[in-house]
Amino acid sequence: MSLESTTERLDWPLLWFARLEAAIERGDYHSAADAQHKLERLGVSVTYRGRQPVVTGRESCRAK
Repeated sequence: MSLESTTERLDWPLLWFARLEAAIERGDYHSAADAQHKLERLGVSVTYRGRQPVVTGRESCRAK
């Protein structure tokens, strides 16, 4: 693997979002903050609110 291709991969927002999500699920908030800073450097702003319950079928009609 060349240094250039490694550098290009470090500029993938999806890579940093996956690391952010994994770090949060592990409770590793230092790594989560690092991943969020990398995303911001790439121009991606993320507000993480945790997992939300999925609403499907009849439940979605009642919510209205």
